[in-house]
Amino acid sequence: MLEGDFLIGESLFSATSTESFSAIEDLHCLRFAAAQMKPILMADAALTQLYIAVLEDTLRYKMRREYGFQNLDAAARYQEFRALFGKAEARIPQNQIASYIGITKESLSRIRKNLASR
Repeated sequence: MLEGDFLIGESLFSATSTESFSAIEDLHCLRFAAAQMKPILMADAALTQLYIAVLEDTLRYKMRREYGFQNLDAAARYQEFRALFGKAEARIPQNQIASYIGITKESLSRIRKNLASR
C-alpha cells in the first residue's frame, strides 16, 4: 500500500483472519472490531456502496496478482510492480520487492541490471 491508500482487513468478510501487516514507514491506522463495524456499514446505503467498491477493488487487485504469478515471468512481474508502485520503489527495501513478486533478492538484482542495460 502507498500513502493515501485504504486497506480493509479480511475480518470484515471472513469469520477468521490469518493476515498480518508490516510497515516500512510510519502510518496512521484504525483498528476496530469487525463484528461491530459491519452492521454499521450495512445500515447506511452510502457506506454499503463504499464497502462494496473497496471489496471490488480488492478482488480486482488479487485477481491481477494471481494472473501475474500464473502467467508472467519474473521480469514482467517486476515491471507490473513498477507500474503500480514505481514512485515508491526507492523507499522499499529490495528484499521486500523481491518477496512481493515471488523471487529472490539476487534474481531481482539481475532483472534490474538487464532492464537498465536495454
